[in-house]
Amino acid sequence: VYSLPTTIGGFITLKKKNGLGTIGLLATDAAVRGQGIGRALLNRARQDAAISQILALEVVTQQANQPACQFYERTGFTLKSTTWVYHCWL
Repeated sequence: VYSLPTTIGGFITLKKKNGLGTIGLLATDAAVRGQGIGRALLNRARQDAAISQILALEVVTQQANQPACQFYERTGFTLKSTTWVYHCWL
């Protein structure tokens, strides 16, 4: 959690299992976007992963979410695979 004086600026989740770290969620408050909070959270997750001897770190996001995709690319992630998920609502 990234705490600001009067609110929470953002948060990240990190699951660690069998040498793999998976970022489940990364979110920042829209009012403070562009201030480096997402990058700070991601760097903290990387530090935690390194301390835990995590060998790889991955994140899943929707390709339609271009701001998220661009953020992850700018911070060193590369596309590993693409999976199409279809929903059928009855």
